[in-house]
Amino acid sequence: MDYTGMTVVQLKTLCRERGLRVSGNKDEVIIRLM
Repeated sequence: MDYTGMTVVQLKTLCRERGLRVSGNKDEVIIRLM
């Protein structure tokens, strides 16, 4: 999945759905999702 084209809000929503922390900047959130 290409996370770089998504907004921070979309990425943080994915984190919430997966039970991951949502804090941090876009790069940190992307790393968490991978």
